[in-house]
Amino acid sequence: MWDEMVNVRGVEPSKVTLTAMIEVLCASGRGDKACALMEQWKEIVPPTMPMYHLLPHGFPQTQRGVPLAQEFRKAKLTMTTMLYNFFIDVEAKAGNVDALAQLVEMLHEDGCTPDNFTVSLQVKGYCYSGELKKAFDVFNEARELNLKGDTVAFNTLLDGCIRCNDYVLADSLVGSIDDYGVVPSNFTVGTIIKMWGRRRQLEKCFETAAEFCQRYGIVASGPVRACLLSACVLNRDADRAFKVLNEIRQGREGLDSKALGSVITLCLRINRLDGAVELLDEVGTLSSSTDVATDILDQTANALSKAGLMETVGLPLFQRLRLKGVSVAASSPCAALLRQ
Repeated sequence: MWDEMVNVRGVEPSKVTLTAMIEVLCASGRGDKACALMEQWKEIVPPTMPMYHLLPHGFPQTQRGVPLAQEFRKAKLTMTTMLYNFFIDVEAKAGNVDALAQLVEMLHEDGCTPDNFTVSLQVKGYCYSGELKKAFDVFNEARELNLKGDTVAFNTLLDGCIRCNDYVLADSLVGSIDDYGVVPSNFTVGTIIKMWGRRRQLEKCFETAAEFCQRYGIVASGPVRACLLSACVLNRDADRAFKVLNEIRQGREGLDSKALGSVITLCLRINRLDGAVELLDEVGTLSSSTDVATDILDQTANALSKAGLMETVGLPLFQRLRLKGVSVAASSPCAALLRQ
């Protein structure tokens, strides 16, 4: 069919057609043929990331990362920065810093130029392996070359410092953000909030949100408020958590069920049953789904039962949740109550 389309009828393949042909070849274990086809038509149909994602299936006996990159080289596929980023991402997530360094070396050998994504992936790989100094070196080298720091790489490095509990380096990064030429994003603000939350300095979380939004003209989005909410839960401050929730309501933003569930759990821990009931009533409205963890339903039912509120508050609550599509029957106490 391909031969008739291209050689007999003279029809040039589209991106969709070429991708489909690559998928067929790779499913048959003919990665070499798929690479040759991509190389043949690259001027008319430039390779895309979905095509690159299909190619590993054409080499079923080869592990991803460096070995797969070597197979692509043998197949004479033109190596690109985007393709190397695909390999580097695999090794970065696994924390394989030796393989990561080898891929970067191969990238330079093939005449490819690292982009900001390459830098952020390298930083992520070294952070995942706990080698913060190397991650910082990569970030610094790229910053000096480009005369400013990449925001994504900065965020990745800052998150790595938090993961490794290196708050000295984290403070240094945040303090030098203007010197680095980094333009902070909502994600940057959220990461700094997360850092202060883990350090049990909740006041700093709110100061960060106000300061960065004012200084850099950032409009606090849902993720920033979600980080503030998580910090409140971590520091067991229900009053501030409800203030953040009210801002989320006013902004008509949604929360995932996990974030909402964490506040409900906090309310139950500090015996704020009214707050837990209020938030469960907002499932499907304030939260972006009707998924409620079974353990949260169990804890709520048990708390209401101890308070003698199971029949007057619990039964109507769980009936309302059931009408919203919440799987109330998954919770044994709730199911037993509804059967009565």
